[in-house]
Amino acid sequence: MNQENCAVVLETLRKATSQNAEQLKPAEQQLKCWETEKWFYSALLSIFSDHTVEVNVRWLAVLYIKNGIERYWRKTATNAICEDEKKVLRQKMISNFYEPVNQLALQLAVLVSKVARFDCPAEWPELVPTLLQVVRNPEDLPQQRSLLVLHHVTKSLASKRLAGDRRVFQELASNIFGFILQLWTNQTEAFLSQMANNQNNVGITLEKSYLCLKVLRKLVVHGFKEPARVPEATMFLSLVFQWMKPMLQCRKTLKCVNPNLRQISEKYVVLFTKVLHDVLELHPFSYIPFIKPSLETAISLCFTEAGEGLLFERFIVQSLNLIKAIVSCAEYSPSKLPDDVQDPATLEAAQVKMTFFTYSTVTEMCRRLVLHYFLLTEEELATWDTDPEGFASDGGGEAWKFCLRQCSEVLFLTVFHEFRETLAPLLLEMVQGIQPADGTISFQAMLNRDAVYTAVGLAAFDLHDELDFDNWFLHVLIPELKVSEPRYRIVRRRVAWLIGQWFNTEQFLPYLESYVSLLYKLLQQVTECDTKISILHMTSFIIERVGSQIMPYAGDLVQYLPLLWETCGEHHMLRCAIVTTLVQVVNGLGAQSERLHPFLLPVVAFGVDVHQSPHVYLLEDCLDLWWALLANTHSTSVELLQLAQYLFPLFELGSENMKMCLQVVQAYILLFPKEFLQTYGDRLLKATTDLVNDLNREGMLFVMRMVELVIRVFPEQGPQLFYPLLIHALDECLEGEKASMLTSVCLSIISRVILHCKSCFTKLLQEEAQGKGCDAEEVFGNLLDKWIEKMPLVNPIEREKLLALTLTSILTSNSNAVYERICGILLSIVEVLNDVTKCDNLGAQVDSLVMLDSEPIPPSEEESEHDRRKIELSRQDPVHTVALRDYLCSQMRSLRESLGEQNFEELMGQVDVETMQQLKSYLEGGAQPNGGSTAGTAATGNQASTAPHTANAHPT
Repeated sequence: MNQENCAVVLETLRKATSQNAEQLKPAEQQLKCWETEKWFYSALLSIFSDHTVEVNVRWLAVLYIKNGIERYWRKTATNAICEDEKKVLRQKMISNFYEPVNQLALQLAVLVSKVARFDCPAEWPELVPTLLQVVRNPEDLPQQRSLLVLHHVTKSLASKRLAGDRRVFQELASNIFGFILQLWTNQTEAFLSQMANNQNNVGITLEKSYLCLKVLRKLVVHGFKEPARVPEATMFLSLVFQWMKPMLQCRKTLKCVNPNLRQISEKYVVLFTKVLHDVLELHPFSYIPFIKPSLETAISLCFTEAGEGLLFERFIVQSLNLIKAIVSCAEYSPSKLPDDVQDPATLEAAQVKMTFFTYSTVTEMCRRLVLHYFLLTEEELATWDTDPEGFASDGGGEAWKFCLRQCSEVLFLTVFHEFRETLAPLLLEMVQGIQPADGTISFQAMLNRDAVYTAVGLAAFDLHDELDFDNWFLHVLIPELKVSEPRYRIVRRRVAWLIGQWFNTEQFLPYLESYVSLLYKLLQQVTECDTKISILHMTSFIIERVGSQIMPYAGDLVQYLPLLWETCGEHHMLRCAIVTTLVQVVNGLGAQSERLHPFLLPVVAFGVDVHQSPHVYLLEDCLDLWWALLANTHSTSVELLQLAQYLFPLFELGSENMKMCLQVVQAYILLFPKEFLQTYGDRLLKATTDLVNDLNREGMLFVMRMVELVIRVFPEQGPQLFYPLLIHALDECLEGEKASMLTSVCLSIISRVILHCKSCFTKLLQEEAQGKGCDAEEVFGNLLDKWIEKMPLVNPIEREKLLALTLTSILTSNSNAVYERICGILLSIVEVLNDVTKCDNLGAQVDSLVMLDSEPIPPSEEESEHDRRKIELSRQDPVHTVALRDYLCSQMRSLRESLGEQNFEELMGQVDVETMQQLKSYLEGGAQPNGGSTAGTAATGNQASTAPHTANAHPT
């Protein structure tokens, strides 16, 4: 095909949009044949760019281009689009900013963003400059279209996760943020002015301002490591607060004037809250200056008269979620342990929170949540009448992020838990204020009663010692259940739910046998599928609560469930209920569940096999069952190992179930260490490396935890097997956020590589150095700088000690990078020693993390077989076998011997006085008397279980 064949392609596209099947099918087949022809996509783009062609034909053309980019744009793809055609396509894509049809303009923007993800900036450096040039065009249409494209391009580039890609995006943000901020300011001020003067042409101005805001959101969240240090970023966030209420007032005005503009204005103010939430989530310390204005704005609008007439549900949900995120933010909660070192930023944030949440603020907020947001609405009551099942469904999962009722309940729980001492008396006062039940109370009083009971049920855990539930049950709740008036169903339903929140396992155990027996008989008797599901859910609930106490009574149920499974047919929801029940049965039976494997393994295979259509319904529950099987299995079997073949197609489905899949992988690694990795190691590596480029930080954390486990199980072979993922771990250590769990895990991985696989670490440094055009020693120095900087924020203490052991091991590496940073290295080690060194019963200093081989671990009924395997692995870990002080003593002696007395003293002269004093106190304390590894053993590394391996190896 050549570039002149547009007419033929156009005619074929017209036939492909025909309603005539005789024309349609041959045309579709012809288009499919052309998908791998040279210049086909160029012809399609020419047709799409011709505004005289019918819209439906242009729509089909752009869809074919989009599919082609996804399949054939990668250089490594089979039948990849040639470079000459790519160049033509890129040029044409950024030459069409006068598209008159909104939907087609959106498709073009998506096209550009997809190509930008592959090619920008390396192969397409002119993209962003061209977009900015058109954005400066005073004409409304090209300016709006170019902003639309810029939005999708920034969104696409911001989603890339590799360290190099993040650096490119940060450079882009620093170059264009100021310009886009100024443009947004101008457009927003123009819109507010037009609204104040009752002008009619506000739509295009509002839309351009909205697109600018979308671009700024991605830039401020993903384009700066610390937005608080960028004046323009802080100015932007300040303007968000300044313009939130005026935009809400404009939305109220537009609601009556123009429904379409009202919809955009609603998205606009919701986007304000999303900007704030994103910055809070990814940059909590940069958000500290905005905690107070966030709380003031959200609480003023949602809990006072200031918001009357201005609010709508989506905005309320986002505002309540913002309050919840601030209250529950881990970075804003100081440790309650007196010995822990507190981050000054954390203390500052906690002080801002405590100053804001006065007694009156907290109590009024709680009262408003209960008596306003918890009340059943007319719409909900109507749903109860027309769709009882829909009304009873709570949404589950993450419904609280989107639904007002669930959102308000989660906020109530969060606030109540944070301010329990203040709110518990208030809630008890509200309970005592409820009048005794009778049939004459008003409908509003019923709703209020339902709301208060909801609050009590949600706070059941925190009220356990405050409320005399037995007395309340006998004298208040039972009489409530006896009121037979039809309208009183609201209260009766809530009372039944409330009683369930106070389920007491010990009090229920005497009735367990009869309950299980009756439920089993009822399950056999009923015929309706929904009823069977309800019985199974109740059975699951009971087994979950009583745990291993179910063992004597589970026999009949266990025998019946396989029969019920066979009769399910196409009732997939019944199968889901059976699988959910099986999860609880397996957890309740523990290792005894192995006798059920002949039934359970085929059930798991049926539910996780992507080639079986029911996997759409069963996958999530069957993954839970799979995990429960592995966690409660003591002995291995070929059948259980073979089941792992179903894992890898699940990774290809994307990241939705990746967390659970990786948990299953980790369970396999502990249960079948050698067999699993020998059989599936290569497939596992390919599956995770294919995923990793598109994962967010949470997804990367799951992958890196799996990598660390492999290295813990196989210290020498593990780094070699998963070497491609070690590159990502090193990038995270060098470029990652200062305080994050992902950074902590990656530092742990690199620590273990240094300790156990010197060749892999050397190779890592050399590849990183080659990519940056420097030498390996420089990269090693940069790594140590980041290491020392981030180490105080690493948690838990076991990881911190691991990092300290690694720093201790490199003291004798004869590396200038180490010598130049000796003060920071020794300070980091000493700080960890301060944390792990405790006094035993005899007053001697011991390493509190060292486990003795003779030290028994008391068994626990709550421990699964998987937990026991994890404990056994921990007993072999250097963190628990090597005494840090003894190892430091040995390494310092070796360092003195290798340098000579004079050079050693000169090196120690770089260390500050306070650190040196603490160091000497440990060095002069002698070997610890707790039976941990001796200094000699730690120095020589003769026993793999008691000392890091490469203590004296040069890491570069």
